Amino acid sequence: RIAPDDERGAARHELDGSLEDFLRAAAFVLRNGGRLCLVHLPERLADICCGLRAVNIEPKRMRLVHPRTGEPANLVLVEGRRAAAPGLEVEPPLYVYEGDGYSPQVESCYRGGSL
Repeated sequence: RIAPDDERGAARHELDGSLEDFLRAAAFVLRNGGRLCLVHLPERLADICCGLRAVNIEPKRMRLVHPRTGEPANLVLVEGRRAAAPGLEVEPPLYVYEGDGYSPQVESCYRGGSL
């Protein structure tokens, strides 16, 4: 169910533009070497990588995000750089929860650290 006036609905369901539209706009505003970071659904990973390359943004880093160990990924993090050389680094999976709370990596991120 999509609420047409809901900003989250528009962002989550590509109501105002496609992934390709977004990537073309990103390529237009990025300088050579400029960085684009995306958070998207893992089932769109092939579309993301192909779309990035189509607009001269090279996928450089990718990380799958899983709610818990043993559960399938529900997000993918992708970093691309405009006009960069090929070479994709696949980082270890990120697990959001561990036990009854956040994993140490996510907890560190919330405290200002990096992933």
